[in-house]
Amino acid sequence: MIKKICAVLGPTNTGKTFFAIQQMLKHKNGMIGFPLRLLARENYEKIGRKIGFSKVALLTGEEKIIPSTAIFFFCTVESMPENLAFDFLAIDEVQLASNQERGYFFTDRILNLRGKHLTMFLGSESIEKILRKLFKKIEIIKKPRLSKLNFYGYKNLIRLPPRSAIIAFSQLEVYSIAEKLKKFKGGASIVTGALSPEARNAQVKIFENGEVDYLVATDAIGMGLNLSIKYIFFTNLIKFDGFKKRYLTFDEISQIAGRAGRYKTDGFFGTTQNLKTINPELIKFVEEYKFNPIEKIFWRNSSLNFQSISELIKSIKKKPEKSIFILKKDGHDHMNLNILVQNHDVKKKVNCQKDLKLLWEICGIPDYTKILDEFHSKLLIKISEYMLSSSGYIPSKWFEAQFKQIEKFTDKIENINMKIAQIRIWSFIANKHNWVKDSIRYRDKIKKIEIYLSNRLHKLLVNKFIEITGKNFKSSNFLSKNQFCKLNIKNEVVVNDKVLAILDGFRFKIKHNDSFNLKNSHIYKNLTSSLNRISSDIYEDFINTSFKKITFDMKANIFWKNQLIAKFLKGDKMSNPRIKILHDEIFGRKNLELIKKKLYEFLFDILNKNNDYITQLDNYSKNKQFSPSFRAICFGLYENLGHSLKSEYKRSYEKLNALEINNLKKIKFISGSKFFFINICNHSIFLTTQMLISVYYKIETNVISKKKTYSSKYAD
Repeated sequence: MIKKICAVLGPTNTGKTFFAIQQMLKHKNGMIGFPLRLLARENYEKIGRKIGFSKVALLTGEEKIIPSTAIFFFCTVESMPENLAFDFLAIDEVQLASNQERGYFFTDRILNLRGKHLTMFLGSESIEKILRKLFKKIEIIKKPRLSKLNFYGYKNLIRLPPRSAIIAFSQLEVYSIAEKLKKFKGGASIVTGALSPEARNAQVKIFENGEVDYLVATDAIGMGLNLSIKYIFFTNLIKFDGFKKRYLTFDEISQIAGRAGRYKTDGFFGTTQNLKTINPELIKFVEEYKFNPIEKIFWRNSSLNFQSISELIKSIKKKPEKSIFILKKDGHDHMNLNILVQNHDVKKKVNCQKDLKLLWEICGIPDYTKILDEFHSKLLIKISEYMLSSSGYIPSKWFEAQFKQIEKFTDKIENINMKIAQIRIWSFIANKHNWVKDSIRYRDKIKKIEIYLSNRLHKLLVNKFIEITGKNFKSSNFLSKNQFCKLNIKNEVVVNDKVLAILDGFRFKIKHNDSFNLKNSHIYKNLTSSLNRISSDIYEDFINTSFKKITFDMKANIFWKNQLIAKFLKGDKMSNPRIKILHDEIFGRKNLELIKKKLYEFLFDILNKNNDYITQLDNYSKNKQFSPSFRAICFGLYENLGHSLKSEYKRSYEKLNALEINNLKKIKFISGSKFFFINICNHSIFLTTQMLISVYYKIETNVISKKKTYSSKYAD
């Protein structure tokens, strides 16, 4: 069958990726390469849900999920495998071949990867001229935009219309704008290239669900994010591209502006903040979907020579034969190689082609932090020394210690962003074949850390940049899924850093807060829903708690985690007091019964420890060899935990014989002024019985102790 090559070209939001995936699914198998990890994962999950995850694979630098039955592969361009054959193959955003930093990867894939039946390139019409020069018989399919894109003019930030995305070109500027929008518009979602897929999806979901009407993003929004945005506002047209500050090209601006509008819904673009106006020619360029043809793309030789270090470097520097190619001179792997071969300890370990290939692979470890060049160089040297040693592995103990440092708790957004960048490096390393023993376990652990950090980052972004309003609360899932309403270590129920209530045992004490109108039915309903969620967590925590964490005082108050939760009250007998749970309506009746059951178990746990005298009294009271008077006294003492009113059993006591009095003395029976009682040696049981006596007879106890509360741990 003839190998067909085609290109699907057009502006943003024209369904090119959707079209390609539909074509792929018509084939027996296929692979598609995306420019971003989050786009690869997004489409992997979307198709996985549609046809089953056993049929799809995900390959990125940091993730490799490859079921043995997978037939459709979703990859980043850099991670597309060259040793596998597919009927269908596609590469997305091929105009990025002109990108100075990553363009040579795209060029390499365009030149060298083919589907057995169909190869498809997706991208802007700006790449058409290059593709026609490379492939004389290529078929070009044009995808026209179905909606209009119009210039909206300048708008003050606080007057921006709903469903607007504001574009900034630094994280600092993104956060600054988001804080202003929180103050005047209730808040905004955040989308930057540094976000992990999990954090980015969570932020996008808030905007898509209408829980906020504004989104602040970097130019990362320009690729693959199809959102319900109606307006795009630029704050600047200058960005730092990793090398220098420069103006955005007309094509880059057009790509970003094209994210406004969806399908047949018109979109608008404009300016805000300090960008008061833009060139009329640029406005016309964007509105008419024009493009500047790309004249040259970046290239680097991929047929490398590993005979020696010098030959390898020479092959990397090989000049292209075609004039449309620009030699990529400063690839991060090339720069890393130059550093590593200058290290004597590393260089002396490279003794054969296999060693040199491994060293080159180590050079490809990306520095996602992009600000720690010296640290990254030291890391590569360390890994090289381990991998090129006799063991050929990175030591597990050292490896685990590195990413364990990243787990340490922080509440600063910038620190978590850095931690996510760092954990991505370790994820990349863990996904390398035979670099570390037990790599599958480490991949799982690292993924869990990344998900934890992503969730933490999302919550912090929500708390910092979104104000709670009645509108937010209208979403029934907003509080519970985003955990907007949370319980802090001070037992305060906090919403967006504002204390709404304080947890006191099993009671929520609502605080007056001018920022919230609790009479608003939406707010009250969803606040109650969130408190129900928190109360459910508290209930589970209590049911599973150790008896050692439950205490009582001599006034019959019961405490858990130093909070008053219940009281002992007089029951039908001394050993069986009633328990009153101090609660509000948030804690359900079923939960209260189980809480009460737990507290009775706590009480009986104390009473059943070191209670030989109770067993002896029970045996005496049932033994008919003794007189009825003796059995009556023993039963009274047994029923009341070793205590009985003297006035009730005085006549019985006077009828006892010498043997019976001697038996009582053996279990430390004492005749007091008002009570008959057993002299209990165990301090905790003594205090418990004294407390129960005071409850049953409603008397003040005279017990004095240095401790204010008591628990079952003192009964051993």
